Amino acid sequence: MAAPQYSWNQADLDAVTTALLSETGQPATSGLQQLVVPKKPASFTPVGAFAVVYDRYKCYACHRFNGIGGTLAPDLTYEGSLAQKKWIYDFLKNPQTVRPALILRMPQFNMTDKEASILAEYLSLAVQKPGVDPESIDAKQFTPAMAAAGKQLYQTKYQCQSCHTIGGSGGYVGPNLNNAGNWLTAAWTEAWLRDPQALQPGTIEPKRDFTDEEVRNLTAYLMTLRSGIASEGGGVSQSHASARGAGR
Repeated sequence: MAAPQYSWNQADLDAVTTALLSETGQPATSGLQQLVVPKKPASFTPVGAFAVVYDRYKCYACHRFNGIGGTLAPDLTYEGSLAQKKWIYDFLKNPQTVRPALILRMPQFNMTDKEASILAEYLSLAVQKPGVDPESIDAKQFTPAMAAAGKQLYQTKYQCQSCHTIGGSGGYVGPNLNNAGNWLTAAWTEAWLRDPQALQPGTIEPKRDFTDEEVRNLTAYLMTLRSGIASEGGGVSQSHASARGAGR
C-alpha cells in the first residue's frame, strides 16, 4: 500500500516536526532488554578426597559441573540423578560408549579402585537434579507385564529404535540402550520421558505426549535391558557392555 500524499505547507511541516521531536518516551530498545535471559551464575567447589581426584585427572577439562568446566563430554551436573553408582564406578574403571558413531571417547585413566570409588560416591550423592531423587522409584516394582507393554510402545507405537540401538539394531542418533537397566535410574528415566528439555535444555530428544501409564511401562521395559541378560519384555541385549562416552 502506498503512503498517502499530503499537501503540507511549510507552517504545517514545522508544527508536525516540532510535535514529533517533543515526544520523549522510553527508548525503543527498552522492550527488547526485558527479553534477555540473565546468565545463571556458575558455581562449583569440589571438596575433600573428591577434589584431589577431580584435580588429578582434570575432570573439568571435558566435563561441566554446574556451569564450570568444558563441553567436550557430557555435563555431569545431574549425574547422581541420572546414573546408578555401580555403573559410574564400572565406567570409570573401564570407559566405553553408547554412541559408537562419535569420535571422542573417554580416556582409559587406569584409576585405582579407591579413586573410582571416591568419584562414584561423590557423583551419585552430591550432584543431583532437584526433584529427581534416584531413590524415589524402586525398579523392583515393575512387572513383566509392564515391561512387555513398554516394549510394544518402544517398538511399534513410538518406534524409538529410529534413534536408539538395542541388541545391535536401531539408530545412532540417541544413546545405545543395551545396558539401560544397569546404567540409568528409574527416577531419571521417568522424568526424562515426561519432559527431556526440562532436564537437558536443547536436547534433540522430542517431548512426547506419553500418558502416565506409558511412562511407567516404557521405564519398566528399559530397566530390563542389561548387557547379556534377556529382558523380561522378551528382548535380549548384547553381551558387550555398553556405557557412555564423551558425547552422551
